[in-house]
Amino acid sequence: MARMAACSMRKDTTIKSCTESKTEALRRAEAKEKFAKQMALFSKYDANKDGVLDKKEIANFAKKEHNFAVPDPAMVLLLKATRALSRAEIPCAENPQGLCSL
Repeated sequence: MARMAACSMRKDTTIKSCTESKTEALRRAEAKEKFAKQMALFSKYDANKDGVLDKKEIANFAKKEHNFAVPDPAMVLLLKATRALSRAEIPCAENPQGLCSL
């Protein structure tokens, strides 16, 4: 009887572990898919393909994706918030999800 209980407990532990592993794998796959979509959007608006969005590219993104013209004071705040004011651009590696927050 004790042996059956031990086997049942191991079975339950294995099932729980498999379920958690599956959930984690699905979560990671979803995150990779979301990141790929964001990178595709970033690449679409990175006109000079240098891996960063400059002021013109940011303005183009805002206009075409959201029908919004970014005012100059807002552009300065945006670039300052990404610590890229001196470069006047947003690097992809620094903020790959930045497009979603514009």
